[in-house]
Amino acid sequence: MGRLPAILKVEQAQLPATVKSSLKTTLDLYQLYVRGFKYCAIVCFRVRKAMKTSNAGDIQAAGKAADDLLAFRRELAARLQKTSFTHHAYWLLDVKRLDLLASDARRQLAALRPA
Repeated sequence: MGRLPAILKVEQAQLPATVKSSLKTTLDLYQLYVRGFKYCAIVCFRVRKAMKTSNAGDIQAAGKAADDLLAFRRELAARLQKTSFTHHAYWLLDVKRLDLLASDARRQLAALRPA
């Protein structure tokens, strides 16, 4: 994912500046989307594992995953502030959904009793 801009070499492309700028923005948003997907997947899998094992280490790892997701959420919210992308960008990078996932993870973890 992080190598894509170097592979595409947008700066070196024989394209108008506006097209280059648009491509760079799209790549930036794509990288944010992939990172967000990764954080969401980690939260889901770690919470699910904690629910199955009730192991204190698994519960702690799931809680850290939720913390990491919320840290990413803050970064994403700052990046999206005062922007004017198409609605698809805001739909795919929805900070409210990240809040809901983190909240649900915390609720699930709070109900667990470490084994």
